Amino acid sequence: MNTLLRDVRSPGWSTAGTSSAIAIFLHGFGSNERDLTGLAPALELTMPWAALRAPIELGNGGAAWFTITTPGNPDPGPVAEATDAIWAWVDAEVGPGIRVVPIGFSQGGLMASQLLRTRVDVALERQNGALLESMDRRARLQLRLQQTVEGLSVAAITYYVVGLVGYVAKGAKAAHVPVEPDVAVAVAIPVVAVTVWFLIHRVRRHFSA
Repeated sequence: MNTLLRDVRSPGWSTAGTSSAIAIFLHGFGSNERDLTGLAPALELTMPWAALRAPIELGNGGAAWFTITTPGNPDPGPVAEATDAIWAWVDAEVGPGIRVVPIGFSQGGLMASQLLRTRVDVALERQNGALLESMDRRARLQLRLQQTVEGLSVAAITYYVVGLVGYVAKGAKAAHVPVEPDVAVAVAIPVVAVTVWFLIHRVRRHFSA
């Protein structure tokens, strides 16, 4: 299947880049890209339009989007290939953010419905990707916040406990116990900090299990 689709474009196609929407005509089985262009005046289209030629050549000027095996029950594979070919044309010829309005007849009508369905699927996929990315950012932010809170907790608890050690050491010195409060505080700081850090992480692992 040739995926480089040929087309016929409206006289005003040069303004397609500034338009909010463009129309795409998709002809039926055995017809050609000029078959539906007469609908543009009848529909009073003000937007730019393009009429695409189906990729499968049938001879005598006709073309098809996919071969017919069982009438009314097309093979999903060729239909998907034709849909991809149309989207490849759209991606190459239509600017981002421009709405595509498909208009089709017979096989082209089926392709038009395929475009609408697959565009919804693509939109949902992008939304899901954005949601997952947002959740990942929130998880990283929550982790950083948790680590910050843990660090502050270790510092605050260590400060409080070391203060108590200092008070106890001063009381012991006043009771003529041979201990220097400053030395006791200096020794207590790393011991208390490591102990508090270990206990906080142990509690966190317990509740995360």
